[in-house]
Amino acid sequence: VINAYAKHSTEKSKKGYFENKEDREEAWNNAEKARSLLEKMKKLYDDTSDKEVRPDAATVTTVIDAYARVGLSKSASKADDLLSAMKKMNYAPPNFRTYTAVATAWAKTPGDDRSLDRVKELVKEMEEVNAEMEANTKGDIPRAKSVKPNTRTYTTLISAWAKSQEPTKAQEALRILKKMRAMTDDGDMDVKPSIYTYNAVIDACSRCQGPGDHQVEALKIAFAVN
Repeated sequence: VINAYAKHSTEKSKKGYFENKEDREEAWNNAEKARSLLEKMKKLYDDTSDKEVRPDAATVTTVIDAYARVGLSKSASKADDLLSAMKKMNYAPPNFRTYTAVATAWAKTPGDDRSLDRVKELVKEMEEVNAEMEANTKGDIPRAKSVKPNTRTYTTLISAWAKSQEPTKAQEALRILKKMRAMTDDGDMDVKPSIYTYNAVIDACSRCQGPGDHQVEALKIAFAVN
């Protein structure tokens, strides 16, 4: 049922955004219903210790995804609350999909001054936690439990820069793209730039409203990656 609520919101936002207020409100209501079901599962597990109803990371992440598609500050905050709750669960720790879903929730709320900073914080936390996990396990981490950023994570970060008011958004987008390329050249195919990554960089360039020299450089960057 939780998947059904999340999928319904996905169908209504195929373009990546909602075209009218009614669809956005419906997405919010579906996310709230999904969370309500999640809370019931958690309470039932707490009361009975029945592992059959214990929510796992995938279940919680699905609810976060539902909030991420709404595109409002309150939905991003709800997604963040769920991430915080997962960190306290010893049975459903967040993974890279969870973190990326929360980052996506914030990246879709460009009108909120916290958006870019929060996405940057999430990516930095992923990198730091992953480095610690790799050091403790000698790099032998199952992908389902990994918090290592992937292509979608870094693309989301670029999108957050693109939608920000920062005058250096084009330069920052290029810096992240170069980082992804360098990591790919070193053999990390999980962060290989996709067509969506390049589109996000170009979007950052097209949105540049800074001083004239910044706009000229943004144009050069757009042509270079196109």
